[in-house]
Amino acid sequence: MKKLFRIFLLLWIITLTVGCVTTNPNPNKPKTEAEVLAEVNKNLEAVDELTIDVSFVPETDDPIDFLRILTVNDFHGALAETDQAAGAARMGKYLIDQRNLNPNETIVLSAGDMFQGTGISNYRRGLDVIKWMNAVKFDAMTIGNHEFDWGISEILKYRDGDLSNGEADFPLLGANIVQKANGQILPNTEPYTIINKGHLKVGIVGYIGYGLESDIAVGMVKDYKFESIPTTIGPIIEDLRKNQQVDIIIALGHDGSETTNSMLAGLTGYQAVDAIVNGHYHLNISDYITSVDNREIPIVQAGSSGEYVGDITLNINPITKKITGVSSSTVKMGSSRPKHDSIDNYINALIHATAPLFSRVIGVAGTTITKYPTVTWAADALKAHTNADVAFINSGGIRGDAFPIAKGTEVTVGHLYKIMPFDNTVKTVTLTGTQIRVILNFSLSSSSNLVAKGSSVTIDGVPLVDTRTYRVASIDYVFDQKQYPFLDGTNIEADGLLFRDVLIKAIEKMTQQNQEWIP
Repeated sequence: MKKLFRIFLLLWIITLTVGCVTTNPNPNKPKTEAEVLAEVNKNLEAVDELTIDVSFVPETDDPIDFLRILTVNDFHGALAETDQAAGAARMGKYLIDQRNLNPNETIVLSAGDMFQGTGISNYRRGLDVIKWMNAVKFDAMTIGNHEFDWGISEILKYRDGDLSNGEADFPLLGANIVQKANGQILPNTEPYTIINKGHLKVGIVGYIGYGLESDIAVGMVKDYKFESIPTTIGPIIEDLRKNQQVDIIIALGHDGSETTNSMLAGLTGYQAVDAIVNGHYHLNISDYITSVDNREIPIVQAGSSGEYVGDITLNINPITKKITGVSSSTVKMGSSRPKHDSIDNYINALIHATAPLFSRVIGVAGTTITKYPTVTWAADALKAHTNADVAFINSGGIRGDAFPIAKGTEVTVGHLYKIMPFDNTVKTVTLTGTQIRVILNFSLSSSSNLVAKGSSVTIDGVPLVDTRTYRVASIDYVFDQKQYPFLDGTNIEADGLLFRDVLIKAIEKMTQQNQEWIP
């Protein structure tokens, strides 16, 4: 999503005028949702007959003098190629080819948030991402906050030993995710995994960001808590080094805060960390942090949706097994990279199988629909859905290349994927009038690219009161940006609902009321 965007502040409820109400001219009875889902499920049976054929160069136990760590984070189900995502076929081929170049020395890791985010992934709760990760031979994955979006049991079933519901060939890690009822970590997860590479033992400790419970719907996380990271993983690392003879330690975190990274750099001796893999913030970062004992620790975070692959190299003395040098970088995935044929065939079959769902008609365009009226309508739909006082969205999320939509066009779910292709989720927060003014003042500053809608500040016709609190809705892309005070508010809620689904439901409601869609 482009950095340049416009913020629209909705301070009133847009009311449909009488002239917008007409009889739906479509005489054809569309398929019911149940019929569409049955068709998709039937199609997916054929997809499940397909296999992804991948060849790997065998590994040996010969001594190695470097370790290469390839990383993916916040993939968000980006299996298909889009303008924003290279797609699983391209990324998969890159990861496979790089492993085959140095099979003894290469590890492939995920820092979480792998599944939720696109229609073809969401439909089967990430199963097809699991199949891709198995084919590419991921070594481990840390659990992220969006793994809780469907209920964490939906993801934990991929390590329950039941092949009939899909099974991950790699461990799910979460050292600091504990059950409130018994203080134990999640079932079917591990705090760490040990991988033998050449003559080295590599320990990978997984964790989620401290406090990220607030980024998860309360109902999905109420039975769990995320413990302090250094105090949790420090003793684990010490045990790995002292009692299990692990040579190298990788901290694999769905977390990218500077505070956490600094605390990890403060661990020394048997608790020392050698490399840090980050996620959650969707940033493209390759950096280093100096430990308190003057070691250089590489850090990497590889954007989101498969845009980049993180790449850390640790140079190692094969005799002493000590690290002699480090490097950190990210590698851009893009349309110029070749695809893996077998993965590509599988993804195309998956897209074809789910097409009946995305071609489902949800309404009829009552006028020629263009971008900017749709931006205003979309923000109003968010405001109405959340019963908020104020709603903010970014106009860049409503894509100009989806327009115009001609009057009389049957509007499908596919149209909404073109209009709002990003898998942004809904968040709400309680802010004061003063905090809302901060957002407005930022939007009016000379250095800002933001534009606020409206020249006066009222809420449903009533002047904004600085000391009063207001319920504010936004999408995660805007909400999580630190220059705005959303995260400083209270009663933050994130139910995981896709903003796109809010728009779909709004159009469906109009259709049920015999109204055409007129933004």
